[in-house]
Amino acid sequence: MVVAYAAVEVASFAGYSLLRWQWFAYGPIQQRRAARAANAAPVETFTAAGLEVPWKQTLHPYFGFGHPFGLKFVGKESDEVQDDPNAFVVAVTGGSVSQAVYWQSRDVLRSRLSRLPQARGKNVRVIALSKGGWKQPQQAIAVTYYLTMGGKLDLLINLDGHNEMVDIVRLNDQGIHPSYPQLWHWLSANAVHPDSLRAIGKIGFVRQAQQRAATWAGHLRYSLTATAIWDALDRALAVELDTAQQALADAETHGADELPAFRTGPRLQFTSRAELYEYGARVWLGGSLQLDSLTRGAGAQYVHFIQPNQHVPGSKPLTEQERRTAFNPGNEIVAESYPYLERSAATLRARGVNVHSLVELFEDTEETLYEDACCHLNRRGNRLLAEAMATRILTSAAPAPGSD
Repeated sequence: MVVAYAAVEVASFAGYSLLRWQWFAYGPIQQRRAARAANAAPVETFTAAGLEVPWKQTLHPYFGFGHPFGLKFVGKESDEVQDDPNAFVVAVTGGSVSQAVYWQSRDVLRSRLSRLPQARGKNVRVIALSKGGWKQPQQAIAVTYYLTMGGKLDLLINLDGHNEMVDIVRLNDQGIHPSYPQLWHWLSANAVHPDSLRAIGKIGFVRQAQQRAATWAGHLRYSLTATAIWDALDRALAVELDTAQQALADAETHGADELPAFRTGPRLQFTSRAELYEYGARVWLGGSLQLDSLTRGAGAQYVHFIQPNQHVPGSKPLTEQERRTAFNPGNEIVAESYPYLERSAATLRARGVNVHSLVELFEDTEETLYEDACCHLNRRGNRLLAEAMATRILTSAAPAPGSD
C-alpha cells in the first residue's frame, strides 16, 4: 500500500511537471490554496473593456458619482479650510490625472503658488474637486455645487482633456449619451437584467466552489496528488469565473435599446468619428467657459490645462518600459481627437480664458513617466506636471479680480 501511494505521488509530480512544462511548485500552490480557502472575495467589481466597474460607488444627484475630498465640508459643522479666515483656496478639478496630482503633488502647488501676489501672507490651501473617471460637464457641475454650498475659492485649476475625447467614444458605442458620466448606465441601475442575474449567480457559485475546493484540499495538503488535482480544478474554475464576469459585462454593455432613458440619455446619431470628436470638444469648451464664468463671479481666478498623453505623436520619447506597459499601438483615438481640443483651446483664448496646452510638456523627457496605457503618470511625472502648471500660473498671473 505504501509503495502504491508513493508511486502515485511520484507519478503526479512527474505528470504535473510534464504537462505544465515547469517543476511542481508545491509552496506557491499551497499559498494560493490557503488564500483561496480563507477568503472568498465578494463580487465588488468586474473588468469590461479595460474598465474596472464597481458595484459599490457613491452616487450623487448632480455630478453623477464620487465625493471629492474638497466637498467634505458639506454637512459638517466645522472644516479647517472653510473656517480659516486667512486661507487662499486653490481647487484642482478634472479626472483621475488631476486627482493624482492632488494626492501626490499638492505640496508642489502649495509651495509654488504661495508666491502669487494675492496669496502672500495667506495660508495656501489646496483642495480636490476631482474624481477618477470624471469628464465635462461633471467638473462644471461639481464646482457649481461647491460654490453654491458656500465653498471658498481663490484659484481654480482645471486639468482635463483625455476623458472628454476618449470616453465619449466608448459611451457612444454602447448607445449611451456621450455627455453622460462614464458607467452611468451601470451605476444608475435599479433593475437587473435577467442575463445579469444569471451571471451574478454563476460568479457567486464559482467563488464558493473555489473556496470549498481549497478547504477540502487543505485536509490533504501533504499529498502531491491531491494538490495537483486541486490546482487543475482551481485553474478551471478561474476560467469559468472570467467567463461569467465577461458575461456580466456583456449583459449591460449590449442592448442599450432595452435600457430606460434615464440610464442612457437621449440617443444621438453621429455620421462619423470626426463628428463625435467635434461634439466632445464643444462640450469641453462649454464646460471651461462655465468654469471661467463661475470663478469670475466668485471673485476668483481660473486656469485651464490640457493634460499630456503619450499617444499624441511626438509628445514624448517613450522608454522601453513605457513601450511595454504604457503604450497601446492600437489607440488611435487620442491622436485623432486631441487636435480638436487644441482648436477649441484657441477659441477659449480668444474669449479671454487662461488656457494652456501641456500636450508637449514631456517632448524632451527621456525618463519613464507614464505608468499605464491610459494616461496616468508615476510620482515623478505628477510632480513635473504640478511644477509646469505652477510655473504657467505664476507667469500668467493677473491681479486679483476687483483690484486696481
